[in-house]
Amino acid sequence: MLVRSSMISVLRTAAISAAYLVAWIGLDLLATSYGHDRGALSPWYFGAALTFYLVYTFGVRYAGLAVVAEVLRPLLLPPSGAHTSLLFYVLFGTIAAIGYAATAWFLRDVVRARVPFAGFRDASLYCAAVTWVPLALSLPLVALVCAFGRAPWAQYFSQVATFWVGDCVGLIVAVPALALYLTPRVAQSLVSPQVRDHATPIKPVLSAWLFVFLVGAIALGYAAVPLGITNDPLLFLTFVPLMMLAASGGLRLAIPGILVADAVTTALNALVPNAMLHPVSLQSYIIVSAMASILIGAIVDARYRKERKNRLLAAMDPLTGLPNRESLEHWIANAPTPLTLVMLDVDRFRLTNEGVSREAGNTLLRAIAERLQNVGATYLAHVSADEFVCAFVNPEIDRMALAKRVAGYFEQPFDAREAHVYASVSLGVAETIDPGERNQLLRQASIAMYRAKHGGGGRIAVYSDELAESVQSVSLASELFSALHDGELELFYQPIFDLDQGDCRCIGAEALLRWNHPRLGLIGPAQFLDLLETLTLADRVGAWVIEEAARQASAWNDRGLELQVWINLFPRQALDREVATLISRALDRYDLPADRIVVEVTERVVASDEAEVADAIHALAQRGLRTAIDDFGTGHSSLARLRDISAHILKIDRTFIHDSEMNAKARSMVQAVLTIASELQIVPLAEGIENRGQLELVRTLGCRLAQGYYLGLPMRANELQAWLEEVSAIAG
Repeated sequence: MLVRSSMISVLRTAAISAAYLVAWIGLDLLATSYGHDRGALSPWYFGAALTFYLVYTFGVRYAGLAVVAEVLRPLLLPPSGAHTSLLFYVLFGTIAAIGYAATAWFLRDVVRARVPFAGFRDASLYCAAVTWVPLALSLPLVALVCAFGRAPWAQYFSQVATFWVGDCVGLIVAVPALALYLTPRVAQSLVSPQVRDHATPIKPVLSAWLFVFLVGAIALGYAAVPLGITNDPLLFLTFVPLMMLAASGGLRLAIPGILVADAVTTALNALVPNAMLHPVSLQSYIIVSAMASILIGAIVDARYRKERKNRLLAAMDPLTGLPNRESLEHWIANAPTPLTLVMLDVDRFRLTNEGVSREAGNTLLRAIAERLQNVGATYLAHVSADEFVCAFVNPEIDRMALAKRVAGYFEQPFDAREAHVYASVSLGVAETIDPGERNQLLRQASIAMYRAKHGGGGRIAVYSDELAESVQSVSLASELFSALHDGELELFYQPIFDLDQGDCRCIGAEALLRWNHPRLGLIGPAQFLDLLETLTLADRVGAWVIEEAARQASAWNDRGLELQVWINLFPRQALDREVATLISRALDRYDLPADRIVVEVTERVVASDEAEVADAIHALAQRGLRTAIDDFGTGHSSLARLRDISAHILKIDRTFIHDSEMNAKARSMVQAVLTIASELQIVPLAEGIENRGQLELVRTLGCRLAQGYYLGLPMRANELQAWLEEVSAIAG
């Protein structure tokens, strides 16, 4: 094996050396031929570029080949004219080899500039080097040429310019091209991933037109010189398309654009010599444009890589390196079906953070991410602090078996730095075969996971519509606590009318609670009031309702609207004698008389026969507050209970009103309730008036007050105020 490896190394060295020597000698012949046709040296010279590239790419040990090439060239193909000593070629090659080998070493190993360029720093360092190093080397090299009689000393400075421009053109044109196209194939270690994989995208059609524009601009500029239009049009005409190539495609278009520009100008000058345009001037234009193009291309590539990195960072979780929630949602939207999602949440993860350390918690999450990569998921994402999602396209096993397989990966402990941690997880599963339902799948998996977690943890739950309904209630319970703090609760007001005078006159409005949920929109009381009544939060919400109702009553009073505001008490409030004090303080704050507030208590609470209810209602009456029994007829209160409660108003439930038009027994029940109310000196109110027939019926039966959608819908305070100002009363 060692012998084979050594043989491969020898063959590789020989191949590199042979390729360099053949290319160097061939290009030198071409340059010499080009220069002899014009009686001067070539304005471009690729020997320096080949030497620099050889040493930079393959190492300093190849630098001696530059001397070998200089010596072999006259030996194999002797130049015409006077014979030159072999010493000249040895010295010439040695100076060039040392100079360009040192430059390559400095760029690669000292300042660590990458060729191909990984950014603007690399490009600018390279451009600076290939500008000044050829100038510095041209001084001794031309002195050597003059010393050996190959050129008169009188032409020293012109020859320096020729040498300088020639080497500079070769370095600025050939080396970037070799680095772009050859280096990735022969020296992968020199090509960083960001250069190899993250180059600026190219638009083929636009690129083709830009190359046509480049060739046309050069041809036009070259043709304009003998016409005397200007002496330096190429500087401008070449510059524009090269800059456009660099701006549109970065270095992947800038470098071939430079190659094309140099080849076209050189070919034009060879085919159609122009005495008015010196070859050195011609190539100087290329150098200026090429350097600007390379620098702009490097900036464009760097900007693209930065934008791409930002996009990747935005789509990835920085802790685990997995796609984040946004990436998962985008993937789901385009994923094939059938599709199954398994969402898992690490149970009691906060305790892990607090009990061990935050860094240990992060280590645990990274370990979980690494282990989950073995579950065979089509897509894996880290969607929140302790939640992961495994997505399976067309899984081979059913969803419950799939979830159990994922859970099985948590049976062994995780190494969390300070300790071995056993992680329990709650899993929620959702699946669909309908592509149109994919956008709901992540929410459904989240709902199922939530149910599993609140079932005690360490469980698996599969999504269903029934599960969603139960989970929503639990979710709303937790969200209610922030609803009050965040100002999401709001009071609507439904007008109440007095029918006693033969017409309908609005005397007040019942305050009805609504919830402006940030995700679900406006939620009615049926969806959350029963739940709220079971929470201690009901005390705080009830106090807020009292305060807000009193404030609104005061605001209406300031506008000349003397309206009573009817407030519904929660059951726990109705059992509290202090509620009377709470309401009185609100009235005092807003300077309102006690008759501006009517307190409603449901018949269900009254029928509970608890002494606290009677005491609370009595306390309200002592402070001048009127009390209404709401939903009368739905509970089981007795006449004796009505006698003992100091109620002032009896609200007949809407079910009796709804049936009274067509049902004689229901109509008789309404009549009986009205009679009882009259005997007990309680004012009756008919709820749920939905049409004119019902309104006429309760009026005929002697009902004093009425409320319902026919008379007025629940509305916001400003809407009720505008409505009342527009129509102060409704004709009977």
